[in-house]
Amino acid sequence: MTFAQLLNPQRAIWLLLLAVVGLLALPARCQAEAHGEAAEAEAVAIEPGGFKLGEFSVLNVHHAEGLKSKVLFTLYVEIEEGAEEKFAHAWTDCQRRFEDQVLTTVRMCELADFQEPDLHRFRRRLIVRLRRTLPDLPLSDLYITDFRHFVM
Repeated sequence: MTFAQLLNPQRAIWLLLLAVVGLLALPARCQAEAHGEAAEAEAVAIEPGGFKLGEFSVLNVHHAEGLKSKVLFTLYVEIEEGAEEKFAHAWTDCQRRFEDQVLTTVRMCELADFQEPDLHRFRRRLIVRLRRTLPDLPLSDLYITDFRHFVM
């Protein structure tokens, strides 16, 4: 590209316009990131002794009904008092198995389980399955936040 082509007035206007739009969007993006970090920090500090175990997004196919559903949620766990070190050590060893058990539990649930306002059946199934397969984790209670369920 020659210098004369770079100085093309039409191209210069487009480049200037793109630069201005990019600069205007930058403060909004920084504010959104800062707000997201603050909200995330607040969410982790909701329960003393609790840990964020992850954000899950599961696509599930219900062949009998001929439907697909997508389940999105964030999972927190409250551990027994004084078992923080034991939990941290056990968590590093069995994080993958934990995620597999969460996915298996979601896929085993029926559509009606996700339509309960308190998600009682889903939470109960998840706690029972986790305590049975991962007895090393000192789980006291399980919290589900940011729950969304879509049927397609």
